[in-house]
Amino acid sequence: PRAVKVAEEFAESRRALAGQGVRPAGAVGYAPVVTIIPEGTSMAAQAVISADRRYVRIGVQPTFSNITDVFTFSFINGGASAANGP
Repeated sequence: PRAVKVAEEFAESRRALAGQGVRPAGAVGYAPVVTIIPEGTSMAAQAVISADRRYVRIGVQPTFSNITDVFTFSFINGGASAANGP
Protein backbone atom coordinates (compact mmCIF):
# COMPACT_ATOMS: atom_id res chain seq x y z
CA PRO A 1 0.00 0.00 0.00
CA ARG A 2 0.89 3.64 -0.24
CA ALA A 3 1.71 3.97 3.48
CA VAL A 4 4.42 1.30 3.19
CA LYS A 5 5.95 3.05 0.18
CA VAL A 6 5.99 6.39 2.00
CA ALA A 7 7.64 4.82 5.05
CA GLU A 8 10.29 3.18 2.87
CA GLU A 9 11.01 6.48 1.08
CA PHE A 10 11.33 8.25 4.42
CA ALA A 11 13.73 5.63 5.75
CA GLU A 12 15.80 5.84 2.56
CA SER A 13 16.05 9.64 2.82
CA ARG A 14 17.23 9.33 6.44
CA ARG A 15 19.89 6.79 5.43
CA ALA A 16 21.06 9.04 2.58
CA LEU A 17 21.48 12.00 4.94
CA ALA A 18 23.33 9.85 7.46
CA GLY A 19 25.65 8.63 4.70
CA GLN A 20 26.56 12.27 3.91
CA GLY A 21 27.43 12.93 7.54
CA VAL A 22 24.32 15.08 8.04
CA ARG A 23 22.49 14.44 11.27
CA PRO A 24 18.79 15.03 10.57
CA ALA A 25 16.85 17.04 13.11
CA GLY A 26 14.29 15.26 15.21
CA ALA A 27 10.65 15.53 14.32
CA VAL A 28 7.42 15.33 16.24
CA GLY A 29 5.24 12.38 15.38
CA TYR A 30 1.74 11.47 16.44
CA ALA A 31 0.71 7.86 16.92
CA PRO A 32 -3.02 7.29 17.20
CA VAL A 33 -4.31 4.81 19.74
CA VAL A 34 -7.53 3.22 18.57
CA THR A 35 -9.66 1.84 21.37
CA ILE A 36 -13.14 0.47 21.69
CA ILE A 37 -15.37 2.48 24.00
CA PRO A 38 -18.20 0.31 25.28
CA GLU A 39 -21.54 2.06 25.57
CA GLY A 40 -24.88 0.76 26.72
CA THR A 41 -25.85 -2.12 28.96
CA SER A 42 -24.04 -5.41 29.43
CA MET A 43 -24.27 -8.22 31.93
CA ALA A 44 -21.91 -10.91 33.16
CA ALA A 45 -23.12 -13.94 35.09
CA GLN A 46 -21.39 -16.86 36.78
CA ALA A 47 -23.08 -19.99 38.09
CA VAL A 48 -21.79 -22.36 40.78
CA ILE A 49 -23.44 -25.74 41.22
CA SER A 50 -23.19 -27.58 44.54
CA ALA A 51 -21.40 -30.95 44.67
CA ASP A 52 -24.69 -32.82 45.19
CA ARG A 53 -26.29 -30.88 42.28
CA ARG A 54 -29.16 -29.70 44.44
CA TYR A 55 -28.33 -25.98 44.57
CA VAL A 56 -27.22 -23.40 42.05
CA ARG A 57 -25.74 -20.06 43.08
CA ILE A 58 -25.74 -17.37 40.39
CA GLY A 59 -23.66 -14.20 40.56
CA VAL A 60 -24.84 -11.40 38.30
CA GLN A 61 -22.88 -8.26 37.45
CA PRO A 62 -24.73 -5.68 35.32
CA THR A 63 -22.81 -2.77 33.78
CA PHE A 64 -24.32 0.48 32.55
CA SER A 65 -22.05 2.85 30.64
CA ASN A 66 -22.58 6.11 28.80
CA ILE A 67 -20.14 8.12 26.68
CA THR A 68 -20.10 11.77 27.70
CA ASP A 69 -17.17 13.62 26.06
CA VAL A 70 -15.14 12.50 23.07
CA PHE A 71 -12.18 14.57 21.88
CA THR A 72 -11.08 14.45 18.27
CA PHE A 73 -7.47 14.92 17.30
CA SER A 74 -6.13 16.68 14.22
CA PHE A 75 -2.95 15.34 12.62
CA ILE A 76 -2.57 18.61 10.73
CA ASN A 77 -2.00 20.93 13.67
CA GLY A 78 -1.80 18.48 16.59
CA GLY A 79 -4.74 20.08 18.39
CA ALA A 80 -7.61 18.44 20.15
CA SER A 81 -11.18 19.63 20.11
CA ALA A 82 -14.38 18.45 21.73
CA ALA A 83 -16.81 16.66 19.43
CA ASN A 84 -20.53 16.84 20.08
CA GLY A 85 -21.95 13.37 20.14
CA PRO A 86 -25.51 12.33 19.32
